[in-house]
Amino acid sequence: DDVDGQLGILYEDITLGLLSDEVTTLGLHADDEQEDELDDVPGENAEYGDVLFEPPLFIQRYFYVLDVFEEKEKKFGKLKTVVDLGCSECKFIKYFRNCPGVEKVYGVDVDKEILERNAGTLKPLVADYLGERNEPFEIELFHGSIADIDSRLSQVDAVSAIELIEHLYPDELDIFPKTVFGFIQPKVAVITTPNKEHNQLLPNFTGPFRHWDHKFEWTRAEFEAWCHAVVEQYPDYEVKFSGVGFPGDTPPQEGFCSQIAVFDRLPDAEYRQWRGEEVFESVVHHVYPYRVDERSFEEKVFDEASY
Repeated sequence: DDVDGQLGILYEDITLGLLSDEVTTLGLHADDEQEDELDDVPGENAEYGDVLFEPPLFIQRYFYVLDVFEEKEKKFGKLKTVVDLGCSECKFIKYFRNCPGVEKVYGVDVDKEILERNAGTLKPLVADYLGERNEPFEIELFHGSIADIDSRLSQVDAVSAIELIEHLYPDELDIFPKTVFGFIQPKVAVITTPNKEHNQLLPNFTGPFRHWDHKFEWTRAEFEAWCHAVVEQYPDYEVKFSGVGFPGDTPPQEGFCSQIAVFDRLPDAEYRQWRGEEVFESVVHHVYPYRVDERSFEEKVFDEASY
């Protein structure tokens, strides 16, 4: 049974890899919410309208965030640690297994059951043991709330919050900036959320929101005002806006279907020191095999010259 499970995960990886290549070739980008949108019948966590785009909107969001992280390496150097807040079914986290330089990825979600159900899809594959990587890589899933602060996330390099904030209650939304920009203090943070103005373009949309669990959906002006308020509160950051998802060749006047904010930490910003505790429950911790080169520098030079 375990072998069958490994083969099933390997097949899924190959499928995602092929889709990733196709998306890259098309020059499109993407993010997360749930891979259920690929099904003819959307899953329980799918947003209305995601399957109306090609590639699906969640794929466009995934790759937009990944492209941002890759681009920011030119500015900040390698982003070795990443946390995906509201990781849900962990679909986005899988992509980091093939991102050079990333050494540890955390996923945080308030739904422990969904983390346990998807934890097995993140474990090392047979291929990971056959062709070991040259650098360490780990994935750890935490059960916890965005309202809590866990010391293990302090100064993680990059934060993604993909279609998360609209699921937060008002008190959680108020705490969110403190958690991300006051405590975690990443070099870069990417936040995506639905663009309310685009809803009128979705066929047969009855609303009021794209998903039953959304507490709100913002216009572009509302989202930008919230982000600018965050920067005023945490002036160590600057923010720029973009988005993904639109019909045709150019965005309509209603804007992108998903709006995106990218926060960059200023280069001279000092880190705040926190005395936190490990409050999150670790649901699973996968450590991938990698090859440790124990040769001395002289041995490496000799072997290279001999080759």
